[in-house]
Amino acid sequence: MTEENQAASPAPGAELVGKVLAGRYRILELLGQGAMGSVYVGEHLKMGRKDAIKVLRKSIADDEEAIARFVRGAQHAAKVRHPNVCSIYDFAESEDGTAFLAMELIDGPSLQDYLAERESLPIDECVQIVEQVADGLQAAHDAGIVHRDLKPGNIMLTRGRSGKHIVKVVDFDIAKGSSDGEPAELTQLGL
Repeated sequence: MTEENQAASPAPGAELVGKVLAGRYRILELLGQGAMGSVYVGEHLKMGRKDAIKVLRKSIADDEEAIARFVRGAQHAAKVRHPNVCSIYDFAESEDGTAFLAMELIDGPSLQDYLAERESLPIDECVQIVEQVADGLQAAHDAGIVHRDLKPGNIMLTRGRSGKHIVKVVDFDIAKGSSDGEPAELTQLGL
């Protein structure tokens, strides 16, 4: 491939930038990619609000189990209303059948990225972060949902007006709820 052709080709995952999904969200930029799909900044056309738009990866769009997991994750996260859990606003399919969800856009790094930039954290900062993670998880547990993939990459940090961290737990794609046919405290072997 020539340099000229490379410049004309979008980066992997960036092919949706500039497109409108379901007549509601204009995709502005690619934020990142994960196992289930890509996350973009999208703008709600009627409200003007910028949201994070998670789009199911095309390579698994025909996988019924992956679609069910994506839908279940959206449903679980939408049941949890708490300041330390990322809010889900919408779930839909685009005109071409691509499943996506719209969620709160968090202006800040993941805990994983934040920790990678520092040698250590002061104990009071650690306590502040852990307390908020625990509060968010308790709200999920109160709704009958177990996250099952809690890790620094699924904990987002933003700053409040006081300058202190506000923690948001994200990514309930493999969450287990008591309505999934198993008690909420059970996890399948190997997951």
